[in-house]
Order: sequence, then C-alpha cells, then structure tokens
Amino acid sequence: MAFHGKTDDGTNVVDIGNLRVVIIQEEKGWFARGLEIDYAAQASSLAGVKKAFEQGLYATVHENLRVYGSIRKLLKPAPPEVWTEMLFGATLAGKHFKRYSQISMHSRLQQALPFKAIDYLELPKAA
Repeated sequence: MAFHGKTDDGTNVVDIGNLRVVIIQEEKGWFARGLEIDYAAQASSLAGVKKAFEQGLYATVHENLRVYGSIRKLLKPAPPEVWTEMLFGATLAGKHFKRYSQISMHSRLQQALPFKAIDYLELPKAA
C-alpha cells in the first residue's frame, strides 16, 4: 500500500506500508532488497542494513517528490526472478520476520515519523 497526499500548507505526506524486505548475510556484510518497491541497501551489520534501508527509502521518497512531484516512479516491484528466488527458493529456511511501516512528511522542516510496517525476511548466509 502506498499513499501520497499534501496538507493545506503544501507538506507532502507519504505512507508506504507492509513492505516485504529480504535480508541476506553475505561474506562482507548484509544486503536488503524490497519486493513491493525495488529498492536495496547494504551495510556491515544486520541492524545497519535495516537502518540503511529505512533512511535510504526515506531519502529516495524525498528525492522523487523533489524531482518528479510524486512517488509514482518509485512504485515498481522487484523483477519476477527476485520474487521467485526470495519467496519460493530453497534458501528461505531460517528466515526471520520483523514488521515495520513508513509514514513520512516531506516539507522544508524534513519531519519524519517512525517506521512501522516493513517485513524483513532474513535469509541464511549466501553461498
């Protein structure tokens, strides 16, 4: 689910909820990739990759609003092969779910509310 609206003072309000984000531990760190929104982030720790994903998604939303005036170009799912591998591949054993969601306000003040509904799917270390 995604929503974009404006308040009377022109503040953009964006609500992106119930995203599924797959997290994989690789040799040199962690990788997170969104399924409903094709966005990815990397970091050296599990906590770091979640933070990088959340902050990066916020920044990407903000940049789309600044450049295009909407979030339409951002609302593209990951390619089918990513969905197939992440949801139906044999590597899903031991996955962990965490639920978050993002509601953000984009104005001159850069106010943001906390994340509440991103589902993180943690996969075992890549071979």
